[in-house]
Amino acid sequence: MDYPQDISPHTEQTDEQDKMEMKAVMDSISQGKVKMFKKSKFQAFSAAISHEDHVVKVQDHLDIVNNKCTNAIIAYRVTDANSQNGIGEGFDDDGEEGCGEKLLRLLQKMGIENIIVIV
Repeated sequence: MDYPQDISPHTEQTDEQDKMEMKAVMDSISQGKVKMFKKSKFQAFSAAISHEDHVVKVQDHLDIVNNKCTNAIIAYRVTDANSQNGIGEGFDDDGEEGCGEKLLRLLQKMGIENIIVIV
């Protein structure tokens, strides 16, 4: 069914709702302790997300807050009604081949959804 541009069957979030949702995402960011391994420092971060577009926003926020990071391995899973299996997921190795994929597999195996993990 065609709808006029200003009418649709789904209501869109207002800017205020978007801001509140992003504040909740940013407030959910947690960080682990810094660990040393072979002269390299590692620290894990996680955040509760509800949309795939939150992935970039969380990553950008952490880049600003923690700009000393040289690599950021990322994995995320989020409920997504538009995907084939109902889950949107992805990873980024950031030059550390296979690391992001392994982190994603761990999230899959544990059945964890609506999260982003960055190491």
